[in-house]
Amino acid sequence: MEKVKFLIEHGFLFQKIRNNKNSYESVPYPETLAQAKEFVVKYGEYAVRSPYNKAN
Repeated sequence: MEKVKFLIEHGFLFQKIRNNKNSYESVPYPETLAQAKEFVVKYGEYAVRSPYNKAN
């Protein structure tokens, strides 16, 4: 549950993230909180602004 809260607070509302615009493959979401912290740094450009973001 912490992982989900962390991701949502950082703008990841479980939208599909695609590294290549010409591909239908999406990046898998992390399985652990530690992986989520790395994920937020690596894919920060894909974060969306929402009322749930702590950074807003």
